[in-house]
This record gives sequence, C-alpha cells and structure tokens, in this order.
Amino acid sequence: MVVGEIKERLYISEPNGAYAIECSNSRTLRFLLTKLLTISSFICAATTNISTATYYLQKQITKTSEKINLLIRSIGSLQPECEMAYDLNEELEMNQLRLFTFKYRLAAIYDVTFPTPSVR
Repeated sequence: MVVGEIKERLYISEPNGAYAIECSNSRTLRFLLTKLLTISSFICAATTNISTATYYLQKQITKTSEKINLLIRSIGSLQPECEMAYDLNEELEMNQLRLFTFKYRLAAIYDVTFPTPSVR
C-alpha cells in the first residue's frame, strides 16, 4: 500500500485499486493518514504491538542505512560511466526511498512530524 497526502487529499494506492479521500480538515486527514500507516506497519511487522512494530521499523532503518553506506562506498570506487555504477546508483535510489518509507511509518506510529525526502 502506498499512502500520500497532498493539500486536502489523501491518496491510497494498493494492488486492487487507487483511492483519493478529500477532507478540508487537515487534522482529520492527518489522523487518518497516521492510522493507515500504523495499521500497515503492524501488517509489515506481523504484529499488533506498537513496541514490536517500532523495533521492526528501527531494525529496517538500520539495515537500510548500512546498505546505503555500502552502496555509496562501492559507487565511489567505480568509474561514473561504468554500467555497474549505473546499476548501483539505481539500487541506491531504491534504498533511499525504502529508508524514507520506514522513517515515515515510524513517524506515524510516534505521531510526530513526518520526515521530508532528502538525498545524501
């Protein structure tokens, strides 16, 4: 499931369809977004326990960060035009997106400000 929020709309995409929910109350929209992300995080962690889901997400953040650092070092040792460097750059982008997703889910569980995307 992919969840995103733009202005007064919440977008949800899943294999069976895509949905847009409009709401003029940003607090209600934030509440719904937080609940959806928390529930889907429980599903990913195969639990209904907040501390287990939090531990799972923190573990995934650590693993993904380590993978990103390894990819950055590997890319640095290759020639930029090398095909392997291109493949590693694509893998790096996917891992950066994965890291952002885990951080976003964790922010929803803790009900704190959502992180903004950033590239190292």
